[in-house]
Parts: sequence; C-alpha cells; structure tokens
Amino acid sequence: MYLTKLIRNYFGKMNLYKRLIMYFLLVCIIPTVIIGSISILLSIKATRESVIKFSLATLDQVQIRVDSLVLEANTVSLKMSNDTVVQESLRRPLAPNLAEKYAMDLAMDTYLNFDSTYRKDLYAYYIIGENGGKYKSNYFSVHPHDLTKEDWYQEIIQADGPLWLGPHTDSLTAQTFGQNFVSQGLAIKDKASNKMLGVVLIDIEVESLSRMLSDSFGQTGHVLILDENNQVISTSKSLPLNKLDTIVHTVQSSRTTETSSLIAANKHMIVLSKPLTHNNWKVIGIIESKDLLRESFISIYLFIIILFIVCFLAFFLSLIANSTIADPIKNMMSLMETVESGNLEVQMDIEYPDEIGQLSESFNKMIMQIKNLMHKVYQEQTELRKYEFKVLQSQINPHFLYNTLDSIVWLARMQQYEQIIKMVTAITKFFRISISRGKDIISIAEEIDHVGNYLMIQKFRYKDKFEYTIDIPSDITEYKTLKLILQPLVENSIYHGIKMMKGSGHIFIRGYEKDEAIVFEVEDTGVGIPPETLEALHEALYSNEQSRVPIYGIKNVHERIQIFFGKDYGLHFESFYGEGTKAVVKIPKYIGDDVNAKNSYH
Repeated sequence: MYLTKLIRNYFGKMNLYKRLIMYFLLVCIIPTVIIGSISILLSIKATRESVIKFSLATLDQVQIRVDSLVLEANTVSLKMSNDTVVQESLRRPLAPNLAEKYAMDLAMDTYLNFDSTYRKDLYAYYIIGENGGKYKSNYFSVHPHDLTKEDWYQEIIQADGPLWLGPHTDSLTAQTFGQNFVSQGLAIKDKASNKMLGVVLIDIEVESLSRMLSDSFGQTGHVLILDENNQVISTSKSLPLNKLDTIVHTVQSSRTTETSSLIAANKHMIVLSKPLTHNNWKVIGIIESKDLLRESFISIYLFIIILFIVCFLAFFLSLIANSTIADPIKNMMSLMETVESGNLEVQMDIEYPDEIGQLSESFNKMIMQIKNLMHKVYQEQTELRKYEFKVLQSQINPHFLYNTLDSIVWLARMQQYEQIIKMVTAITKFFRISISRGKDIISIAEEIDHVGNYLMIQKFRYKDKFEYTIDIPSDITEYKTLKLILQPLVENSIYHGIKMMKGSGHIFIRGYEKDEAIVFEVEDTGVGIPPETLEALHEALYSNEQSRVPIYGIKNVHERIQIFFGKDYGLHFESFYGEGTKAVVKIPKYIGDDVNAKNSYH
C-alpha cells in the first residue's frame, strides 16, 4: 500500500503530458512490441486461410442480406405494376376539378403509405403515370415538372424488366434533403391492352445498404457493393480514392468470382467477390494482409507468460491512472452533463495541483459565475415582462370599454331597456374579474365567467353573426389559472375568424384534464389561417424576433403562461384554411398563488 501511495503521489505531481507519455510507454508500447514481434515469427499461412474462410462465410451473410433487399424491391415494384388499384388510377385521365384530384392523390398516397409501413428498408416508392398522375408513399413533395420527359423515365420504360439506377444525391422524383439513393424502376403496362401506363420507382437509401455492410469485416476490413459497371454503390466505411480505384481495378481484372489477391501501394490485399442473385451487383470484401499478422499467435506457453506480465502491469498501472487521470476526467464529464441538463448545483473536487486540478478550479468558478448571472438575468427579465403585461392590459380595457359603451348608447336610443340591463350587468362582471383586486391568478370558474360575459357583450354587438358553446366540466373549475388567457383568444376568433367570413359562425370553448395538466380549446368555424401564415405565427410565437404577423395579444398570453408556469406550458394553434381555427392552451393543475407558481402544483 505504501508503494502504491508513493507511485500515485509521484504521478499525481507530474504534468498531464509527461504522465500520459509514461503510461503509454509502460502499458501500451512495450507489451505490444513484445507480443507483435513474437507473433510475426509464427505461421501466417494458417491464419490467412482461416481468415479467408471466415471472411467468405461472412461475405455470404452480407450477400444474403443485400439480396433480400434487392428481392424485396423487385417484388414490390412487380406487385405495384400489376396492382389493380394502381392500374385503374393510371388508365383514366386526371380529374379536372382540383378537389377531386386532391382526393385522388390523397387516396393513392395513403394506399402506398400503408403498403410501405411494412417495408422498413425501402425508403419510399412512387408511381409516375403517363396521364400526369404522381403518387408517393411518403410525405415529401413530388417535383412539379413533367417527370415522364426525364432520361431515367425513358430508360425504365424501354427496359425489359426491373432497371437499377446507380447512386445519386436526392430522390429523382421527390424533394428530399441531400440523402444518397439507389433506385429501382419498372414499367407499368396495362394488363388488358399492354399499353404503357407509367412507371413505379423505388428509392433505397445508400445509408441502409451501408448499415448492412457495417462491422461485417471488423474494424479494419472493408465491404463494398459494385454495380454491373463496377461503379461503387455503397461501402462499409469510407476509403481513400487511390485504394478504392485499386480495388475496382482488381475486380475488373480478376478472372474468378470467388477470390483474387494483388499487391498495390506496397500493401498486400485479399479481395473477395460474391455476385448477387437478383441483379448484376457484386458484394466485395477486402482484407489487408497486414491485418492477418495481427491475428497470428505465438506458442501458447510463451504467450501466457507474456500476457500474464502485460496484464499485471496494465492492472497495476491502471489503478494509478484511474485515480489520477481517468477518474477526475470522468467526474468532470459527468458534472458537465449535469450542467447541460440545467442543474448548476455541482462542484468539482480538487485532489492534485496539476493541470486537471487547475481546470477543476476554473470549472467551479465558472459554474458559480453562471449561477449568479442567470439568477440576475432571470429576475430582471421576469420583472420586466410582468410590467409590460400589466401596461398592455391597462391599454386593452379602455378600448373595449369604449366599444361597449357605444353599443349601450345605441340600445338606449332604441329604448331596449332590458338589453341595456343585461349588457351593463355583463360589463360590470367582466371588469370586476379583469381587475381582480390586482391579482394575476384567479380560479378557472372566474376565468370562464369572464369570457362568458365577454361573449355576451360581443353577442349584443354582432347579433346573429355567431353563436357560442362553453363546455367546461365542473371538476376542473376550482383549479387556478392566469386571468385573461381565454378572452384574447375568443377576441381573435371573432375579429379574424368569424367576422371575416360570409354568414354566421360558431365558437366552441372546451376544457379538460390531460395527465397533470389542464387544456383549454378555443375553436371557431371561421375562415381559418393559410398554411404559410400559420407557420409564421408559430415561428413568431416561440421566438423573440419581430413578427411579420400581428400576434401581440396572443403572444402576450403565451409568454405570460411560460413566465408563471414554465416552458412546458403555453399556447399553439391548429387551423385548416377555409374551415376554421383552434387555439390550444396548456397550463398545470395549479392551486397556488401568483408568488410561488412553480412550487404550488396539485
């Protein structure tokens, strides 16, 4: 124990560079040189034959896996080309009506997507028709131009059977994101008239093929797939261009389909080749002879003695290395992961005054500074946001009061006294809840009463322009919420949804429990939001940048919820243009006050 402590202190006081050099010399280089030098003297021939035999068996398994994928693609393309649904959709001209065409496209896409669900290794397949139809099994957009004029399309319809197209970046038919594909195409002919109807095109990600090849020949071997022109389709790992060219040249010049060897770039290589059954591709395995030397072994007696010595040294020195280098580094990595997750209550223990000790001290100081800065920024931003929201609230109320009083004046002129009483009562309740004695937190029952009074007032103004339904179960009304989170959404539905449509509409207000949260939905049957506007709305809602859409009121709601309840809660929209819009609000099941919001969940 004394010797161990002495060595630990000795290494612990070294700088990190010298310590790593010493460990490397003692643990790695010396045993490797001894074992490697003795291993070279042993029989390389036996090892070579053993490796080749094993590699051929491994290559057979790779061939079976790739052949299975090729066969699956051939089977799918043949099935789709003879499918009655596909043939019927390509026989008839496209519907001139946009809605009918959209319905047809959706039905065919769904049909293909359902079939593709069970074919995980096929990225996607597409049906391109002579009638202009374009159908797909995924959710990517098909290229808008006429695909029947493309060279690959003409090659497919002129081929006698399935045609494989070499590696290419992005799909030939759809707007993908830079992936590499190989594709298989097959012409679709009318089973009744033998007339050309179109083609089925299947995309296979090159990455899928690479996964089939990976780790097949270990860390140093390589596996490739070549097409009929000896062009590289996929590799198990990246190779230098000069080595890749050498391998391809070897395959081209080889007269056997099983095994050939060559000397290139002063390095002896063994090249194994297996043809695929279902197309003209070949699976190629490469073993470098220098790796065979690593597999050679010395006599068991000498090997056991040397291995015992190496293991003893490695074990003894690893105890020291772990305590002085590995353990502190692992500890620091663990603490960094903890900090990344948001927990700053960590501190690094300092054992030795070396580089790691100095780094640990700097790490502890950095964490303390981050904590102080985050606390300061959080307090300042929270107070600023609360102040801004209160100012905005005070600006909204006078504008709404003006419009409401104007409506009361109009009712007075019409001598609608009962209506005046109802409206004055509604506005009194409305502003009593709005003020709430300065409180930001009210019960859900009060919030629903508040929005109900608002709708009653607006119903006086707009008469038959809209109806509304409030469906809130009583078992959630005792929970607390921020006030004025539903009224801006209802106002948005009236002014931007119902008011803009011809005829009358309906507004639905719903509430329900979902796990440990309360969810409100404000849905209207108005004009809806165009997709590009909806995207811009969400982008502005979740960022601090200036919005190109007017969302100040709803952004106010979203940010207030997140400030009081955290980033897991807030607001989002769902809309179909021409059908209506739904605003969804998520808050926690909350029974506390506006001071300790984050610590008062039910």
